[in-house]
Amino acid sequence: MTGSQAPVVVELRVHGVHGTPPEVMLGDPEPRRVAGDDMARFFRRRRLLATPPVGGTARRWRIVEAFHWGRFTSGSPSRALWLALAPFALLNLSRYALLLPGGKRTGGARFADAVLRLLGLVLTSMLVTNVAYVSLEIVMHQCAASVVCLQDNPWLAKVTSAEVGPRLLLGAAPPVAVVLLFWWFGRQSFLYEPRGTLRAWASPNGTFGDAAFWHTSPKAPTLRAMHVAASCTVLGLLFNAFLALKDGLHLVVLGVGSALLLAVLVVVAWGPEPKNLKADPRGRDAVELPVFVTPLRWLCAAYLLGTGAWTTAALWSETHLDPAPLAGFEAAPRIEAVSAMVLLLIGLTIACAWLRVSSAGKRLMATEDAFRPLWKGWGTWVLAAVATLLAAGFSGGLAFRVADLLGKPVRTRGDVPDVAEACGCRDVEWPIQLGVSYWTSAWLWGVFAIGLLLFLLPLAAALGGQRRAAALFLGGAAFGAAALAFFWTGRTWPPALPTAGLLFAAGGVAWWRGWGHDGLAERAAADYPADVPPDPRVVRRVSTVWRLALTKYRYHWGLTVLAVGGGVLVGLAGVVALLRTFVVSWRDELDSALEHVESPQLTTIGAWVLAGLLSALLLLGLRSWQGAKLRTAVGVVWDLLAFWPRLVHPICPPPYGGRAVLETAHRAKYLGENVADAVVLSGHSQGSVVCAAALSVLRREGTSLRKIGFVSYGSQLQWAYPRVFPAYLGYERIERVWSELDQRWYNVFRWTDPLGGPVLTWPATGRTWPADEVRWTGFPTPGPLESGVVVAGEPHEGENGAVETAMAFRLGHDIRLRDPEFAADHDDRPKSPLRGHSAYYDDPVFDVVVANLADVIRGRRAGM
Repeated sequence: MTGSQAPVVVELRVHGVHGTPPEVMLGDPEPRRVAGDDMARFFRRRRLLATPPVGGTARRWRIVEAFHWGRFTSGSPSRALWLALAPFALLNLSRYALLLPGGKRTGGARFADAVLRLLGLVLTSMLVTNVAYVSLEIVMHQCAASVVCLQDNPWLAKVTSAEVGPRLLLGAAPPVAVVLLFWWFGRQSFLYEPRGTLRAWASPNGTFGDAAFWHTSPKAPTLRAMHVAASCTVLGLLFNAFLALKDGLHLVVLGVGSALLLAVLVVVAWGPEPKNLKADPRGRDAVELPVFVTPLRWLCAAYLLGTGAWTTAALWSETHLDPAPLAGFEAAPRIEAVSAMVLLLIGLTIACAWLRVSSAGKRLMATEDAFRPLWKGWGTWVLAAVATLLAAGFSGGLAFRVADLLGKPVRTRGDVPDVAEACGCRDVEWPIQLGVSYWTSAWLWGVFAIGLLLFLLPLAAALGGQRRAAALFLGGAAFGAAALAFFWTGRTWPPALPTAGLLFAAGGVAWWRGWGHDGLAERAAADYPADVPPDPRVVRRVSTVWRLALTKYRYHWGLTVLAVGGGVLVGLAGVVALLRTFVVSWRDELDSALEHVESPQLTTIGAWVLAGLLSALLLLGLRSWQGAKLRTAVGVVWDLLAFWPRLVHPICPPPYGGRAVLETAHRAKYLGENVADAVVLSGHSQGSVVCAAALSVLRREGTSLRKIGFVSYGSQLQWAYPRVFPAYLGYERIERVWSELDQRWYNVFRWTDPLGGPVLTWPATGRTWPADEVRWTGFPTPGPLESGVVVAGEPHEGENGAVETAMAFRLGHDIRLRDPEFAADHDDRPKSPLRGHSAYYDDPVFDVVVANLADVIRGRRAGM
């Protein structure tokens, strides 16, 4: 084919979460941009790509384009600031793990959405409350009012005042800035507006193949307005804690704020559904807000301004307040802890169980084992528990970190402040009294951290498939936990610690003996011809990488441990807060009992963990801001979390999925109708998800897929996405894409890939394991699954004898590449490197797969 001839085959490559540069995707140092803008760019190789002759076929040429969407989330240093929103993003992600019905809005779906939205509001309130607690209570009320604390922190003396009123105004700045950030950040329904116009969703729950689903988040503007309104109300209620010291009308102010907060909760839980919303004619939001939302939002803002102004005026000239912690700042964390416990452990448990036993839930669970939802259909609860755990940790860490910077966090102040103030001492580390809720949280986090450390080895052994070692490690962890419990309660049990040591040692021996005796080394060696035996060192390395990569089928066990620990932590914190809030007669006895039970060492460890968690977050954000490489790694996290529209929490990274999906669909349609006889969508990793969504959108819009084929590689379209999001990208959706393409879909993978795997075939029974491929099944075909090899190039003689050609193994429509491609040195070439999840384009077999699929699309061959 010459450059003047009309192109007949176009391959459109879509990269994964690492944002592979177009130069690498296309193998061209200077590709030409042919469509898109600065953020969503389509590039084309300047020269056609040729596939060498194979099996008597002639050399085949094609145009190769690349869709580069990596700038959506990984390009700007400001993306590092999104790390603080990780709990919100994870909670929003949990909504898509619900076992929802496809075309109707059931009571279970409504209840689950309401619980998740309310839990999201609680997490927002936690952040606002803790910022206000740190700024108003710790900095302005406790430290700025003390001569000694100001001497230790001269920077604070330069900006604060001796009068209470000005200090309150200054202390209000950080929490008000957080609210304004929520308002500004939440206005972005999408980071970059997708192609097309606003339309009603085809399904009330949202559908993976609906262009409207990818175009807008109809609920996000209302949720954003209500989160801002709730934040304003919570801040007003916290200001009321100061007003209670001087003004008898604080109960009236408290009643008004409580009524406003209740109204916000009602709107968040049972607000209008997306189908009732319209486009905003003024262009201020993605959709027009309901008539009652705007007045309620402004009432809450006026409440904050009113209580702030009233409190500041009442205390303007005051120079001394009771230094004891204010009651409002102790009550707010307790109420939030109780709310989180009720919503997570009761409300969300009921919602998940309700959907689990529904007809839709039973249908989604009754699928192939390889696609069956993770966590037995409880994925939403697991993800929400981890989100709540992170939110609680970030909030508690902020208080402990600031208290540690200003002075010394203490449970009770005692008489040290009075003595220090009287003598003007400078050698006294000023005591910052934190509320009981924070110390209880620190103790629980200490227990959680020690437990997590003890159970890391059992978890690692289980992830590696070493069941005997995992059982021994688990026993050692149990005895170790018993030994620590006896130590911290002042008792002894001599056998506990030696028994734990023996069990851990036995577990290590069992792991060492069982690690290399699973048959993977022999299976890896069998990939290479007997006349060119692989290097034994390469085989050992390959079998080790196989074992590590196969742990992807057990990655979710780690989240399970975090979720269970988080659920227990949230539950215990909620129970303690509930008793201290509503059983007033028990409060002193309960505080005394907690102080007796809470080991100082565990509390200190928990405080370190909380402060360290926040410090690590800040350090990671700073390093991400400064370094492009780490910034890209952070962007990878957001690529995974910010793919879906915002339906539960509006203050998380704006989703990019809509823009990526709709741009891919539009380009594929344009190429098929105006440029090529055959279009091969080629998606790597997350790009395969984008391609699957684009194909679903095209088909739903009525576009013919006759000229389109699909090659996925390094894909999570079997082991991850269908199992975490079964209602949106489960077995039924994968099968539908397969059928709509009329089986013009091939998947390429490597066993060394820790993120990709088979998609179109799977074990008939049991686990996914390389040695059991002969007993696999797959999507329906006209006959039994075909197996064989795919070679790249014809055998030929080199200067030193026959030259081995690259090859891969085919089972049905899954094609497994050898990795490394060549496992032994040859006179004409060295052995190949391990590629794992990357460089699929560089394998010669990949070109053959794409070229053969293009021939299938054009009717020139029947299959691979």
